[in-house]
Amino acid sequence: MRFVYLRRPNWYLSVQRRRDVLEYPLDNDLDVSGWDLKKALGLFASRLSHALAAIPRGSAPDWEALDGVFRESLVEVWDGRASA
Repeated sequence: MRFVYLRRPNWYLSVQRRRDVLEYPLDNDLDVSGWDLKKALGLFASRLSHALAAIPRGSAPDWEALDGVFRESLVEVWDGRASA
């Protein structure tokens, strides 16, 4: 099972590097693992930027096929990359 979790605010304010993954092996076939929300969002953003970089400059994604906040976020990322 996989999950995303949040820590208390003080944990995020620490200057020390802390483990941001929880892992609990249950048996040989099953485990439980979780990523801190900050780590999960960072990994998502990194993969998204790599995916957008692979799109040829002459073409653009079909923005009309996407909805809501996710669409707006992608448009902002794309616009930032296109003007760089």
